[in-house]
Amino acid sequence: MKKIYYISHIEAEFGILDLVNQVREFLECNVYETTNDPQSAAKRIVSDATVQAYTSLEIPVPSQDIDKNNVYQLQQVRTTGGKIWRGGELRRNAVWVWITEMKLHAKSKKCNIRGYNGRVIGLLNVVFILRGKSQEIYKLAHITRLNWTGNGKPGRPEGMSFLGKFTGREGQNVVWVQAIEGAAHLILLEPSRNWIVNNWVDYHI
Repeated sequence: MKKIYYISHIEAEFGILDLVNQVREFLECNVYETTNDPQSAAKRIVSDATVQAYTSLEIPVPSQDIDKNNVYQLQQVRTTGGKIWRGGELRRNAVWVWITEMKLHAKSKKCNIRGYNGRVIGLLNVVFILRGKSQEIYKLAHITRLNWTGNGKPGRPEGMSFLGKFTGREGQNVVWVQAIEGAAHLILLEPSRNWIVNNWVDYHI
């Protein structure tokens, strides 16, 4: 599903606070960082751009159950925004995001966000295409990043790690759509609202 928005509309419909500023910061750091005035360039496009918003994304991921090299199948991840999923709760799939080539906020440096092998896990809030008046096109997503609890390296025989939620603005990030590698399989640990996660991406998980 797609709709036409301005970025401010996504803030309201998908419940993402301060999205306009987060998009501006991301573009400053990852698109306009070499220009004479990154802040003005990013502010211009954010104020003028229209946005196509999506609630699902298809990602090619490796299929380990097929005995061939380089076999990929399409894995679909979803977010419902402010709408419930099939009469139940709101839905935000967890995804693996490759962060090595990105700065995730204005004060961060590349690779200074804690991850596992250059990746983080986040809950997918929205996928959107930003179109500027000068034909600029940026394919972006917004995630609520989860935090490694203790050692990020898997410490269990089955290759699992522990995750928890950030509080406040710290875990909110705009990312490139192409950096999303696939779904993450989270197992909720009650009642602490922490999770355990497998440390790989596969179509069948």
